[in-house]
Amino acid sequence: MALKQVRTIFVSDLHLGHKNCKAKEFLAFLTRYEAPLIYLIGDIIDEWRLKLTWHWPQSHNDIIEEILRRARLGTTIIYILGNHDRFGYTQDIPLGNNIFIKKVTEHKSVDGKRYLILHGDGFDAVTHRTAWLLGTFHWLKFPDWGCIRHMRRQIARFVNWISSYEKALVAEAKGFDGVICGHSHKPEIKQIGESKYLNTGDWVDSKTAIIEELDGTLCLISEE
Repeated sequence: MALKQVRTIFVSDLHLGHKNCKAKEFLAFLTRYEAPLIYLIGDIIDEWRLKLTWHWPQSHNDIIEEILRRARLGTTIIYILGNHDRFGYTQDIPLGNNIFIKKVTEHKSVDGKRYLILHGDGFDAVTHRTAWLLGTFHWLKFPDWGCIRHMRRQIARFVNWISSYEKALVAEAKGFDGVICGHSHKPEIKQIGESKYLNTGDWVDSKTAIIEELDGTLCLISEE
C-alpha cells in the first residue's frame, strides 16, 4: 500500500516505556504516512515511568527504529523536550543524522502561517490533570449523591484548567498565527481569538496526531 504523502507530522505524548502506551496503534499510524518533517512534541519517552519500573517491549523499540530509519533516509526529526523526557537537556542540540532536540521552535506552514511549537508543561502551574484523575478515582469510593456532587466539582475543575491552559498557550504565541502543543492529552484544533490552538493529543488515551497536508491544511487524525 502506498504511503500518503503529507508535508508534516506532529505527534506528542507517546509515553514509550509506560504499559498503557498504544505503541502498535502508533506504529500503524506512522507507517501510513510519508513526510519530510516530523515533530515529536514531548513526552515521547516516559523517563519518569522507566525510573520506577522498566517496561520496554519490542513494539516500543520498533517505533524508535522506524524514526531513526526515516531520519537516515532524509526526514527531519525535531524532538521537543517534554516534562517526562527532559533527560537533563537544557539547550537545543543537533544530534546529527537529521535529528534535533529543542525546547521550543517555530514551524512555517506551506501557506506561510507561523506556529509556535512547544510541549506545554511550562503552562501547567500545578498538575491539575493528575489531581482531577486521582479525585475521580477517589470519587468511586463515595456513596450516593455525594459521589455525583464530587464528580461534578472535579469535572468543573478539569474544564476550567483546560480552558486556562489553552488561553495561556495562545497568549504565549502572540505574534504567531497559532500554537501547536501536547501535554494535556486533550486533542483539539480550534480558533481562540485571532490565533489557532492545536493540541496533538496522545497515544495513551486518545491515539491522535496532527498532519499538515501538502496544501498547508492542518488536520487532526485519530487511530480509532
